[in-house]
Amino acid sequence: MHVNLICFSITGDTTFDVFTAPADSDLLKVKLLITEATYIDLENKGGVSTVQKARDRGHCHLQEFVDHADLFRHVRNLVLLHFSDKYSSRYVKKQLTELVPDKLRAKIHAGLSLKKKFETQR
Repeated sequence: MHVNLICFSITGDTTFDVFTAPADSDLLKVKLLITEATYIDLENKGGVSTVQKARDRGHCHLQEFVDHADLFRHVRNLVLLHFSDKYSSRYVKKQLTELVPDKLRAKIHAGLSLKKKFETQR
C-alpha cells in the first residue's frame, strides 16, 4: 500500500482564506505548517480593526488563528513568521501567551530569531 504523507507546507504572505477554503485539504493535515501572522494586536484605528487591516493588505492576523483554532487540530506544529516590525519579539511572545488558547499555543512556534538579531543591532 502506498500512502502519500505531506510532512510540511509553507504558505508565505497570504490571507487567512487559504485555511478556511484550502485548495488542498492536506494543507491542514501536515506535521509542520509554516505561515505568517503579520498582525498580532487588536487595536482599532479610524474604525478599522487590525484584523481587517491584515486582510486588506494580504496578510494573516493572530486573532484569525485563535478564532479558527479547530482548523489546525491535525497540524502537529505551527510556525508563525513575518511579524510586523512594529512588534518587538517580547511583545510577540506576550500576545501569544495572552491571546492563544493553551491547546493551540502548544503547537505554535514563533519564528523570532532574526527579529531578535535585528533588535540587538538597533
